[in-house]
Amino acid sequence: MLHGRGSMYWPCGQRMDAVWNRGKMEQRRYTFADGLSYRESDWDYCVYPDRRFYKCVVNGLKPAGQILKTNDQPTKIIPPLCYDTGAGMFDPDSNCITSYRDHKKVKISLGSDKDVLKIPTMVERAWIENNCRKGWVEPTGHQEWLHEYWQSGTADFATLPHVSQDDEAGIWWQRLTKFARDYSPADMMNKN
Repeated sequence: MLHGRGSMYWPCGQRMDAVWNRGKMEQRRYTFADGLSYRESDWDYCVYPDRRFYKCVVNGLKPAGQILKTNDQPTKIIPPLCYDTGAGMFDPDSNCITSYRDHKKVKISLGSDKDVLKIPTMVERAWIENNCRKGWVEPTGHQEWLHEYWQSGTADFATLPHVSQDDEAGIWWQRLTKFARDYSPADMMNKN
């Protein structure tokens, strides 16, 4: 029977810190392998408007073209018409979630249950199809929730910042313009 403070560790690096009182857990804190702590209420990780992964929160965003598609690196390659559930690959044809490692093997021989991680319920299947990463690209169409008021043409121009010539930004622009004018390639050739 567990009693007092303690931690439970999982093989992949997850940890549960808890306080037990005669075998009953009274307080707990779950920490994922990457260091992200789970909150039971007000969980705002990877949701709109801040959909960054924890690695991006800790290490900052990467430049365009190098953004992370998943928090786990390297990003898994998804076979066509399959979904990445985070625990394995979901194949809608076989209605099975299989391990990343043995996905091709399981797709060929579905007779063995040892390679099948889970057979999802209809609710889980719908959630996977609506929320998980796909192995193909399709147009998403117009998404109203992605647009904010200024893109609708109703922006209030009085609230936009105004840069005067006295501001540092105005001075910076003048310096850049003067530099471009003084050191243009045509002028450099004429001076030589």
